[in-house]
Amino acid sequence: MWPYIGHYVEDLLRTKVEPSVRESLPSYLRSFRFEKIVLGDMPPRIGGVKVYEENVGRDEIIMDLEILYSGDSNFLVGVKGFKAGIKDVQLHGKLRVIMKPLVKQIPFAGGVTVFFLSCPAIDFNLTNLADVLDIPGLSDILHQAVLDQLSALMVLPNKIYVSLVEDVPLRLLKFVPPTGVLRIKVIAGKDLKKADVGMFGLGSSDPYAVVKVGSQEFRTSVVENSINPQWNYYCEAVVDQVEGQSVLIDIMDKDPSSKDDFLGRISLNISTLIAEGRSCAWHRLQDIKTGKINVDITWLALSEDPESLHAEVMYTKSLSSKTSLSSALLLVFVDSAKHLPNASQAASEPSPLIELTVGANKVCTSVKPNTNDPVWEENFHFLMANPENEEVVVQVKDEKSEKPLGHCVIPTNFLLKEKGLQLDQPFFLKDSGSESQIILMLHLKILKSQTTAAERPEAEVSEEKDDSVQEEDKGKEEVSKTSDVVPPSLEDVVLSTVTPVLDSAKVSKEVLDESIRHRGFVSTTSTEEKELPKVQLTLRYSMQRNKLIVVVHKVVNLPYKDEDGLPDPYVKVYLIADSKETKQKTHVCQNTANPVFDETLEYVVNSADLSSYTLDVSVNSKQGNYVFTRGKELGKATIDLSIIDLNKAHTEWFNLKTKED
Repeated sequence: MWPYIGHYVEDLLRTKVEPSVRESLPSYLRSFRFEKIVLGDMPPRIGGVKVYEENVGRDEIIMDLEILYSGDSNFLVGVKGFKAGIKDVQLHGKLRVIMKPLVKQIPFAGGVTVFFLSCPAIDFNLTNLADVLDIPGLSDILHQAVLDQLSALMVLPNKIYVSLVEDVPLRLLKFVPPTGVLRIKVIAGKDLKKADVGMFGLGSSDPYAVVKVGSQEFRTSVVENSINPQWNYYCEAVVDQVEGQSVLIDIMDKDPSSKDDFLGRISLNISTLIAEGRSCAWHRLQDIKTGKINVDITWLALSEDPESLHAEVMYTKSLSSKTSLSSALLLVFVDSAKHLPNASQAASEPSPLIELTVGANKVCTSVKPNTNDPVWEENFHFLMANPENEEVVVQVKDEKSEKPLGHCVIPTNFLLKEKGLQLDQPFFLKDSGSESQIILMLHLKILKSQTTAAERPEAEVSEEKDDSVQEEDKGKEEVSKTSDVVPPSLEDVVLSTVTPVLDSAKVSKEVLDESIRHRGFVSTTSTEEKELPKVQLTLRYSMQRNKLIVVVHKVVNLPYKDEDGLPDPYVKVYLIADSKETKQKTHVCQNTANPVFDETLEYVVNSADLSSYTLDVSVNSKQGNYVFTRGKELGKATIDLSIIDLNKAHTEWFNLKTKED
């Protein structure tokens, strides 16, 4: 599909991304535009596919695709009379595809919803540096602007919807209530890295925390000159999807003179947090050798019981006097408007947009050009401290003339009296045409924590709990990370590759399990096996180039001792046949037990000799900075190439044997 999808992407970049980037840039860079857009011939690569079988409705298919792109695209942008090329574009993220509802006629899915669970990693380089250097910080500004607009377009809770069957309206696809809300309190940090080291080896940091759930981002204040900061910061994040999504918390060191330093991160699986109801614990920071963070997270389910509102309002007030916490969630679906007036008698049809204001929160719909009867079909949500005394202010404006076309005010306490706490009707506009109206759906949800969590007094976690749960928390975080990348239906994948070898249309589970063990594949049938160290590789042979291609994707669950700190792993791959051997190795990933490499290694091999070769894969940890010091081996796997069909690419997980094994 890649060559044909280019026209759609080019139109999307010009009509959606370019105006949004232009608006997000500083005023002196508002002349930003795409001069040239060439997507190239190399499509994105799918590193793995996960299809969900549990907690899925019978009328839907939910799957995650690990998308990796490092292609030959070529862009040219113009800013302030300068032109800069964008090249070496790289993207890595997890894309969720939901096919819903399933129908009885072709294409069997009434619609498709596509979005990233969290903001993908994006990187690119700018050319024409002589011109670019005349605009200080342009690369960083553009990078952040692109990330922001991608998040606004298709990172949760933002989604792309496509209706495939006429009988399935977009409204059915779009107006899907969230699952719940996470109330997150970032309490404190401990033993953080000293990012600012003085002349005599003394030093400290100016740490702050960044909390991310999908495209939602929250930041604590900066605590100056401390490696044991106290934040006591509250934030609340709306959760649209449970499976596969995580809460990411990055600890950073504020540096006014340069880029902020990274002090570590944690990743907490949302499905685990929901099962616990409330989690208050110290967590070891990942990707760094020292540091912990104390986080209190409470899961708030959505209820339609108005009788529980008063209790929730009183409970949230008791939690914090400084932060206004929420007791309800308001969902607003902006459907359409009818019979809007022109901005003036002499003016042509307006280009209307709607501005919604609830308390201090203000959002806008897209602009619908040149129409008196616009259709938006857009979703919004607002967290509310107390819906009994708040209201929704709706302003309709003409984007061309910037003049108002009408307004209305809807008190949210009306919803408390309605069945199901919702309204779905047209509202007449004031200061507008006599027949002007806007069609809205409003749905109120009361936030409700588990009773045990509400009754439990809030207290910081003791040092005793810190020591006792440290290993357990680390295990949960690493399992959370691996769950994002390990294909859950691996037995099905293996079955499709093993069946031709066994020359049988039906393969019993016993034969399948034996084949998996024989070939070194990872079985995902037990928790114990999931915690084993393993490496993900893609193996393929290119007949045109006479090369064996080995892509080293990632390694998970590497063993290490707390007193030694996190390893600095790299992968060595030997191609062995008899006494001949060659060696190649990846780059080093620092301070992680779950490194991601995505590095390609190539070996010149005659196709006739390929079956006589084996691959010897070892994962090692760099020992200090000494050139002649041999790395410590963390795990090893041997792969017999004679039993793998290399005419097509195979992406598989292989168990790593440690010295203890």
